[in-house]
Amino acid sequence: MNVSTRRISTLAVGAALALLLIWYAALFRPASHHLSSARRSYASAQQQVSQLQQQVVSLEALKKQIPADKARLAQLDAAVPHSPDLKGLLDQLHALATATGVQLTIVSPSQPASTSASPAAASALDGAQVSQVVLTMTGSYQQIAAFLTGLSRMPRAVVVDAANITSAAAGHGLTAELTTQIFYTS
Repeated sequence: MNVSTRRISTLAVGAALALLLIWYAALFRPASHHLSSARRSYASAQQQVSQLQQQVVSLEALKKQIPADKARLAQLDAAVPHSPDLKGLLDQLHALATATGVQLTIVSPSQPASTSASPAAASALDGAQVSQVVLTMTGSYQQIAAFLTGLSRMPRAVVVDAANITSAAAGHGLTAELTTQIFYTS
């Protein structure tokens, strides 16, 4: 090979290397950088999709729980109604007395008061109103015990503060005087 062919070959290889270097610097490297950035963005997007899918599953589980929550809310509204509803309470007490066999002789409700007067009640029912109801009844031990158990199972929340049980005047059965509290929201 002669010198001029070598020079041409060297210049051709140099020109090819220069073109390769220009191609790498001008086209491949920026595209590679953008590709790398796109891969990071894709991975981040996949992670966000995974998190959102987990949130969807969680929200769908909560959505399925809505009917049970509504039923529980209805129970709580019945336990602590939005008015004193003394007629409803008297109906429930009468039905319980009839079912247990006790004879209610006195049912004496008091004027409603705020729970701020009763610190224990205020912590449980902030802003609720409370009314005291005194119940006097006669019956056997089993009947009065069944009545007390029934009070705890009534739809309306009734708290027994005090109970005074004595033998009846005629010697037949017992007389019980219960001091209770009922709650409502205003």
